[in-house]
Amino acid sequence: MLAQGAADKVVVSSDATAGALCRNGLPVVPLNDVHGVDFYVDGADAVNRRLELLKGGGGGLTREKELATAARQFLCIAGEDKWTRNLCADGTVVEVLAVARSYVAR
Repeated sequence: MLAQGAADKVVVSSDATAGALCRNGLPVVPLNDVHGVDFYVDGADAVNRRLELLKGGGGGLTREKELATAARQFLCIAGEDKWTRNLCADGTVVEVLAVARSYVAR
């Protein structure tokens, strides 16, 4: 049973998050099964003192971008361990989908 005010459906960008939410009784559904996303919450991979963020340092970059675009509001959180002087110190992830490889290469 969901608590009053809890989400009636949850869309996630990672399988690990889906598993944790399902174990706690929240109904996880694919993005295709909803007509809109009220808000999307995700963590930053790095943040500098100007509050510029790096997102997508892991394997779910495309899923994260899809959800961030579909959501009416996006909240990005970052703990102290994400603060850095150089956002690209560990490199920058670039994900290219196979259907766009030639376009991106050009």
